[in-house]
Amino acid sequence: MKHPPQAAASRLKVGDRVRLRPMMYDASAYDTDGGAFDAVSDRSFSLSDMRATVVGGDSVSSPIKNFDAQNHHVRFDEDGRFGIRGSPDGKVAIEGAQGNVYTLIATALRSLANAKTVVTSGSSTGLYDHNQKAAVLAIADLLDGMAL
Repeated sequence: MKHPPQAAASRLKVGDRVRLRPMMYDASAYDTDGGAFDAVSDRSFSLSDMRATVVGGDSVSSPIKNFDAQNHHVRFDEDGRFGIRGSPDGKVAIEGAQGNVYTLIATALRSLANAKTVVTSGSSTGLYDHNQKAAVLAIADLLDGMAL
């Protein structure tokens, strides 16, 4: 008989809040062997067939830090500084240690778009715009438009 992996369970500590959800079926075959549920088991609604789900924060006793009620937020750290946020109107933020990825890329594109070609010798000495400036700035504007 195979046993389910214990890695996830080992992260829980005594006192961690969990939400118990009763199962309407005997889940032992599914949990141990990946088998089907037993539809005629006497263990329906048994306490041994509860699923524990880690609760993300209790709004009264331990609120989620920096909770963003306006956007979907996948957090990479407890404070919510790093992660991915998405808004209902399609804007996205990928926040890392150095900032929002979309904003950083748009800034780099604007810098490249405004760069000039420098010729320091010969009959063509001077500063010249490159012919991709409008296209690169348009892409930077699109990225800024998507940045949350």
